[in-house]
Amino acid sequence: MNLHELPKLAGANKKAKRLGRGYGSGKGSHTVGRGAKGALARNKVSSSFEGGQLPLVKRLPQFQGFTYHRQKCLSLSFRDLSIFEDGVELTKELLKEKNLIAKNYNGAVKIIATGTLTTKLNLKDIATTKGAKQKIESLGGSVL
Repeated sequence: MNLHELPKLAGANKKAKRLGRGYGSGKGSHTVGRGAKGALARNKVSSSFEGGQLPLVKRLPQFQGFTYHRQKCLSLSFRDLSIFEDGVELTKELLKEKNLIAKNYNGAVKIIATGTLTTKLNLKDIATTKGAKQKIESLGGSVL
């Protein structure tokens, strides 16, 4: 026996009550299952109404307008640069080789003036603070 061969049971398919179609419709009288008077009986409540509490839309933060995305910048101190010899041209690739920055890091690199620097360095495409730039140039290095 297959599903399509099953006999239809009596009362399995009942007609839905047609609400608001008079006394003979099978659902109550003039109130049609909505109770007595009020906003709920008159179908005047919006679907977003939450019973008088502050609505969800107003409780959530507002995600609109201008947002400022700060660029990531990794800072290195003079202590980190003490491993290089005199006169080395310092680039991001060299810093990646010496494992001072991650191999997959693509953001900016900035040298800050903490610690002591004793070697002459030539920086290329690396940002510095004012104090770090003065210290590097006083030792005979350059910042490009």
